[in-house]
Amino acid sequence: MDKSNINKKLYSGYNTSNLSQYEAKKILRIISYLKENNFVKIESILDVGCNPNITNLFSEKFKLRAVGINIFKDGMVGNSDWVVADVEKGLPFKKNEFDFVFCGEIIEHIMDIDFFISNLKKVLKPNGVLVITTPNLASFWNRFFLVFGFQPHLAGVSLKKSYGNPFLKWDHFCGHINLFTFKALSELLKDNGFSIEARWGEYIHNQFDSPLKKAIRKFFSLFPGLAEDMVFVCKYNGDIDEKS
Repeated sequence: MDKSNINKKLYSGYNTSNLSQYEAKKILRIISYLKENNFVKIESILDVGCNPNITNLFSEKFKLRAVGINIFKDGMVGNSDWVVADVEKGLPFKKNEFDFVFCGEIIEHIMDIDFFISNLKKVLKPNGVLVITTPNLASFWNRFFLVFGFQPHLAGVSLKKSYGNPFLKWDHFCGHINLFTFKALSELLKDNGFSIEARWGEYIHNQFDSPLKKAIRKFFSLFPGLAEDMVFVCKYNGDIDEKS
């Protein structure tokens, strides 16, 4: 089974599902930050590897048509455009076409990170905004797991079942190819000509969590380096290699 088929199998349901209260809250926090810190006028939006409900939320809150791109052809409704393409093969848009590009929980699925980042830079306008959300390899859970030799959370190795962690029997392979620490993603973005305007942590919602476990997750989300999920808000200042 090739990687595109794996992604279709794993995410066709998720990418057309309604947003949970937690997911909507995370997106609204990003939107609030962009509006309150108006360092660029946003008139064009690209949502890469998206849930169409997120694309539509951007469209609604910024009051413009947003573009969503995904390998799936079903699910897009509302005041947005939908492009079906494999983002690992490139982004089929004009150079400098978008003021704002959102990559929500997608970069960890990408095989060739450098090629993907180069395509994001291509479609962004000068001083355009890039927002990335992705799981944190060095989350507080994973630091605990690795001390005892357990497989990290969200780093499954088989499509069939979970291996290597007795606490995560439900944590099957989820298509993650590259997992980032807070420091690694910071350095990658800076080396590619992005200035990091803001970064913060989020927790991963699980409806079956006990009140204590939910409180622990929320507490560690206050510390980006330990949080389960990371949000980076960046401005593109130009490719360092191209300037030299």
